[in-house]
Amino acid sequence: MTTSVQPRALTVPRVAERLNLSEQQVRSLIRHGLLAARQPGRRYIVPLAAVEEFLANTQRTLEEYGGALYTVEEAAALLDLTVREVREMIRRRQLHAVRPRNPLIAPCEHGRIVIPAVSIDRLLNGTPSEEAA
Repeated sequence: MTTSVQPRALTVPRVAERLNLSEQQVRSLIRHGLLAARQPGRRYIVPLAAVEEFLANTQRTLEEYGGALYTVEEAAALLDLTVREVREMIRRRQLHAVRPRNPLIAPCEHGRIVIPAVSIDRLLNGTPSEEAA
């Protein structure tokens, strides 16, 4: 009789495969403290519970953002404005923008700002941005 043993920890390549990310992105998440890991030697070991917690946190964050994030260019198209006008609204805090470090939340270039859907909804409904309040 053979029993199937479920792993309690994963290597970086296995985490990358499971999250559909590159190994470099997984190492970046570890370095930024977004994904817990141990480094007993030269390689990282990521507890399975840490991967599950990371995914749960990602889901909660997306829900807080209204389920979607838009680049400045996408927000400009949605609002029928120029990119320059959207950037000015962000600068004046009329439109809330964030720089997420989690590639599952915003799979765009590192450090690029994105606008949560709730921020655009607030603008369209006349509700002030949390940042401006």
